Amino acid sequence: GNAEATKTKDEQQKSIGKLFGGKTSDGTEQQAAAASASIGAVSGVDILKAISKSSNISGEIEIEKAKNAAEIA
Repeated sequence: GNAEATKTKDEQQKSIGKLFGGKTSDGTEQQAAAASASIGAVSGVDILKAISKSSNISGEIEIEKAKNAAEIA
């Protein structure tokens, strides 16, 4: 993964904005699914890859000894 990458570009961002920007009270399953997919586009793997490439890493993390994701991050 690319730490600087974005999963949505230009036209996709505009269409996603329409899901949240309008005065719609008649939301559909299709709108809900699209909104959910856009929000969940960044996975935990993407986040961990970005952290691993960060220049602010302050030491080695022993994943086997970590009790939760916060300790890894």
